[in-house]
Amino acid sequence: MILKSTPNSFTKNGLMLVLFAVAIKLLFFFFFASQKNPEAFVQNTFYSIFGDARGYIEPVENLINKGEHRTNGGNYTFRTPGYSPVLLFFRSFFDLKWALNSTLILQAILSGISCYILALLSFNLFSSKKLFYFVFIGYTFSTYVSIWDSYILTESFATSTLIFSCFFFERSIRTNSKLQILFSGIFITWSIFLRPFVVPVLVLLLFALVAHFYKRKSFKKLGQFVIIFIIPFVLIDSLWIYRNYRISDEFVPLQSRITYNDGELLNEDLDVKLIIADFVRPFGGDHTFWNPKGAAYWFFNDDTYTATDPFPDQLFNSTLTLDTLKKVKSLCIQIESGSFSHEETTSQKHYISTTVKKFYKTYRSDHPFHFFVTSKFIHLKNFILHSGVYNIPFPAFADQNIFQKFFKLFYSFIYLGVSIIGLFSSFYLVISNIKTNQFRSVLFSIPLYFLFLFPIVLMIHEYRFNTLSYPFLLIATCYFIVSVLEWFKNKRTATR
Repeated sequence: MILKSTPNSFTKNGLMLVLFAVAIKLLFFFFFASQKNPEAFVQNTFYSIFGDARGYIEPVENLINKGEHRTNGGNYTFRTPGYSPVLLFFRSFFDLKWALNSTLILQAILSGISCYILALLSFNLFSSKKLFYFVFIGYTFSTYVSIWDSYILTESFATSTLIFSCFFFERSIRTNSKLQILFSGIFITWSIFLRPFVVPVLVLLLFALVAHFYKRKSFKKLGQFVIIFIIPFVLIDSLWIYRNYRISDEFVPLQSRITYNDGELLNEDLDVKLIIADFVRPFGGDHTFWNPKGAAYWFFNDDTYTATDPFPDQLFNSTLTLDTLKKVKSLCIQIESGSFSHEETTSQKHYISTTVKKFYKTYRSDHPFHFFVTSKFIHLKNFILHSGVYNIPFPAFADQNIFQKFFKLFYSFIYLGVSIIGLFSSFYLVISNIKTNQFRSVLFSIPLYFLFLFPIVLMIHEYRFNTLSYPFLLIATCYFIVSVLEWFKNKRTATR
């Protein structure tokens, strides 16, 4: 049992701790920016336009220039608009370059504030000074989440706002504060509109709210608190649904596409990369075509870094062979290079879709256990067990200096420790608190939900989707460490 303490010292020193954490996160931010772009300070470009970034920039630019919140491709509902208000605010004062810089600096500042808030949440949960400082130091100096502060992507904001929501939620049920539950509802709404897969977390928190007041037979307060908590989401989502219906004449509660193909399995009308992504996921392959070790990457690259034959033996038979997939690979490379006319591209995509569909159907019917079970555990393993430092912008490991190698090895060790210990500790905390403290149980079910959603349900293991789990895994890990230290301390005391 973790020892009790009081929060007075934390509230007195809170501002200094926040400023310290913000300073560390800003140092990380500028350090990583300079590593990605040595000219960052000369060019004043500290941001990275990476992957989905244009999907967040284009709607704001089109809203300013054309009065329409949409992508350049004309999609009005492809993504939820959680990133847009911040970028739009800074675009009201600056050009695009400095609006992006300002947005990322705000990400780093909120990330720093969230370090203190996460530590305070851990203290409020377990009343342990040791745990507070373990969590504060661990999260402040962590790079796993803060690396995303320098990307135009939603991971940084979504993680910070989720931490804020959980913090205010805990304070609300502990102090019966309606204002705190309103703040929690606002932040969970923002997190959802940054990352729609956070919606079930809102449901989990509602469960904790119901359990808390039901145990106390406070049914009037239960109704009040539930309404106050969900009203920000209901209000904002209702406005978004109304807007989407007016534009597209369709009911779109969050975004129009949930997964990469939105259920159109191996449809030749899709981008060829999406066809391949859908093909490789069911056997545990990495759908990200930019990962040199992944199966999807194999189809679009012919360089020395390409993984060789990244497929299970069960995928092949006497008629469906590796040579067939090599032909598909050749066509994918040619399509991406623009070698074909529009008509030829359509024809070749049809061939690719038809060919890989045969592999897919045969694999599913001949090896159902691999298809429905083994592949999911491959995704789960790959989702958790990776270096944790894959996106730190250093050269290849062989070309790194001593400092860079130590930096990556140290943070890889930290990531793996938090992931493995935190996972088992989260299981323990969920189970041990189901009857006694439903909020604790719900809080530590959050990383378990993400681990279930992505590798098991969606069959994807893109590493950044596990970012929102990390703060809660860290608390669980630090709880385990402090509990072990207390056990040894009590054992020594008992033997004297």
